[in-house]
Amino acid sequence: MTAQKRIAVTLYFITALLTVSASAQPADRRPESRVQDDIVSFEAFFRSVQPDSATVDILFRFRRDFFVFAREPGALTFSATGEVTVEILDSTDNSISRHIESITLSSNDNSPVFLRQQSWQGLATFRLPRGRMTALCVLTDKESAQKQFQVRLPLIAHRLIAAASSPLLVRSFDSATGLIPCNVGGSALFNSPLYLVTAVRPITRRATATYSLTRNLYDGEEHSVFQKDTTVSVTVLRGRRLVPGLDSNHAVVYAFAPDSLQSIAVLKLPGEQLPQGRYDLRLRFDDADTNSLRLSFGVRWIDMPQSLRDLDFATAAMKCITTDDEFDRLRSGRHALRVQAFDDFWKNQDPTPATAYNERLAEYFRRVDYAYVTFRTLKEENGIVTDRGRIYILYGAPSAKDRLLSPDNGPREVWQYASLKKIFTFEDTSRQGNYKLIQTDTQ
Repeated sequence: MTAQKRIAVTLYFITALLTVSASAQPADRRPESRVQDDIVSFEAFFRSVQPDSATVDILFRFRRDFFVFAREPGALTFSATGEVTVEILDSTDNSISRHIESITLSSNDNSPVFLRQQSWQGLATFRLPRGRMTALCVLTDKESAQKQFQVRLPLIAHRLIAAASSPLLVRSFDSATGLIPCNVGGSALFNSPLYLVTAVRPITRRATATYSLTRNLYDGEEHSVFQKDTTVSVTVLRGRRLVPGLDSNHAVVYAFAPDSLQSIAVLKLPGEQLPQGRYDLRLRFDDADTNSLRLSFGVRWIDMPQSLRDLDFATAAMKCITTDDEFDRLRSGRHALRVQAFDDFWKNQDPTPATAYNERLAEYFRRVDYAYVTFRTLKEENGIVTDRGRIYILYGAPSAKDRLLSPDNGPREVWQYASLKKIFTFEDTSRQGNYKLIQTDTQ
């Protein structure tokens, strides 16, 4: 394809993204070479730190596709059972306390596509002495005894001297009703509001705070100052403490309760502007009697299209919308340069450059996910390189689709895009699912 034609296709593709509604669903499997993303997370939040003790919440979240869902004979729904165990160990690995929680889940659909979109949350609370401890966190699928997730979280209560609690990343805050933590293993949620919450002594005003935010680039090889010495207002809920609970959707929430020994400080961070990656935050409340807080955290796009999790695969999926020179640049050089070229390509097409979320990129790779699975055949395992996959990626789901059967020809599919005034006809001459584009019409 000539450069001029590729540019024309790219421009038409951009128009199609704006005019065709997104209907692709996430793929139910992904290329085997891609790295498995975390579907289970645990994190520790020291809700209150006193001179001789500390109250710690172990928050957890897991996607439902961690479990094997089965249907009993005669049942209308699928079910799964599991168990969460959180055990507190001292410095010599002796058990101090333990929380065991049985889990029973049900679903009308047991497909990975559906289950991947559903999460379950919970927490376990412990009152602990000061000192070094470890939380041994285990999630077990009872249907498949071999399927288990395990992680050890270090608990170091005596270091928490800058405030009355450790900092908590929060995605929703309401001074009257409470807050909702991000609860993704100590990370923030991509393309979401972001607040930092911590308990403080009630005697201080704490009207403002100053923070600096540094982003770690390219596997820690480089660093970039995202914001430096930024002063923001702080909301202080005087004489309040946090009380954990679960809402109707089984998500962890915190309400506020009266407490004469502490207050709650809340400050807003630029969550919608933060790209995925690792960040270091240094925060100082603008009071002379406080130390600074430091926090390292990630920003995670937990429902990111699967095809974006592997740079090689994502780059290969862009061949139909790039010129030859652009495609060569995307595939050349060391990893950091390829990441930069990939980011630059999509930044030039971002309809909302003020935010980190790129709607066109997200929609494109959702289509890639769908095409990879839906249009794969016995002959071609990768559905994105088939004719139907390519057209779906470029234009999205058709507004109408017909299948025609004829004794003289192979089965045909006719895809109609009413808003784009285009019709594509595919034929399976081998009668083995290998549909080829045989005709394109403009209405």
